[in-house]
Amino acid sequence: MLSRIPGLEAKPWVKPPIGFSKDEVYIIKKGYIDGFKEKDIVIKKSSREEVVLEAINFEWLQSFCKVPKIYRYGMVGCEFYCMMEFLPGVMFQELLKSYPKEQVIQKYASLIRQFHEIDPSGLPHNHSLEQKIKQVEQSIKDKTINPSHFEKELKGWSIDAVYQKLLEYLPTQEDLVLCHGDVCMPNIMMNGLELVGYIDIVGIGVCDRYLDIAIGLRSLRYNLEAYGYRFDDDVIELFIKEYGICELDKDKVYLYILLDELTVG
Repeated sequence: MLSRIPGLEAKPWVKPPIGFSKDEVYIIKKGYIDGFKEKDIVIKKSSREEVVLEAINFEWLQSFCKVPKIYRYGMVGCEFYCMMEFLPGVMFQELLKSYPKEQVIQKYASLIRQFHEIDPSGLPHNHSLEQKIKQVEQSIKDKTINPSHFEKELKGWSIDAVYQKLLEYLPTQEDLVLCHGDVCMPNIMMNGLELVGYIDIVGIGVCDRYLDIAIGLRSLRYNLEAYGYRFDDDVIELFIKEYGICELDKDKVYLYILLDELTVG
């Protein structure tokens, strides 16, 4: 129960409209936390320690980019929780309602690149590719992966088939940067073309930049098509040009899409 979290009065709450996380996420408007009266807040709680590790990483990131302020985190009973600032604005994909498609694509690529330019030295909790593979293997063992969420190209594949294909594409070399880990459009909050903040960094780590590029392109495809636009080679070219790469490594894109399909939370 939310009432078990220290310092929180019972207030009406809602759940976010988008998300596949196994964690419980609540939005509370004008909630009350000791020392933070009348704040709009987000509460994440879970049996997984990652909720607290994410909060610690958010605190570190505040010196480098715009992210929610962390109010409190800890453990109650057998559950971990985090209270953080509720960021105003709209999810990035909603810019497609008001701005030219090309401008939205360029802004999205630039914000991903901007995140990658952060110096990762001192990152408290790092989710490397090796750690992510171990998490996938544990998720397979625990049977917590839902194949109904697989991309349309992977519909009908077994979890083991996707995992084996993932292993075939593991890179021999990595171009390491600080990756967000789930840089899909709903995880970037905007006020017009101004960044309000990055959210949901549970998968943050020092990884190949293609981890975020692949997820970015997938999110771009999904949202462009949802708004009636085509996702074609011109879109990809505009995205990678703005990001700053000359030629797309399609094998790495495929690898990190497979990895994301098998990642829980």
